[in-house]
Amino acid sequence: LGGMFGDAYLVRSSRGLAPETGVSSIVTKLSKSGDGNTVTEEEEEAEELVKLSALEYEPSGDLAEVVIEGERRSLQVHGDDEMGVLRLTMYGYDAEVIVMSRAEYRLARHMNEPEAADLDDFVLSPMPGTLISFAVKEGDSVEMGQELCVVEAMKMQNVIRSHRAGAKVGKLHGEVGGSLRADEILLEFEKSDQLKEQQAA
Repeated sequence: LGGMFGDAYLVRSSRGLAPETGVSSIVTKLSKSGDGNTVTEEEEEAEELVKLSALEYEPSGDLAEVVIEGERRSLQVHGDDEMGVLRLTMYGYDAEVIVMSRAEYRLARHMNEPEAADLDDFVLSPMPGTLISFAVKEGDSVEMGQELCVVEAMKMQNVIRSHRAGAKVGKLHGEVGGSLRADEILLEFEKSDQLKEQQAA
């Protein structure tokens, strides 16, 4: 739950003989320090029994209904991506879920979680498209929400605005009229440390 590097839960299910009895599942939250093979006493003490029944879901649809512990609930199913991450929404909460076998989980534990890149000093293209124009030049100071550039995608022009206040444009990337990839750098601000030094001076 929470993607490849989120919280791991072991689900062991048993189905009753009568269809209406549904499925009983023992859900165990696995600790990150465990070996992925055995359930520790501490994990076992925190186990929960969950009863599911009356599941209604068509893989071609985007809505699932199920009875959990006697309460009917609806979930929006957004489908899975190329990594097998399934996104669900219930009661306004989005959850990313990956279903693995125990063997797959043991292998996945050897993967290192990538470090999140600090992109606060950069403005990225939110979509593939064409860079139409820049509204600023290098050295300009910009305010929150100020127009920086325009990106055209699917014949619609999208104004890209600043997410920083009092920042100074350090460098413009890309060429006006050139093609852009999603998340390609459009411009970068001067580093925050440089700004602090300038303000202190």
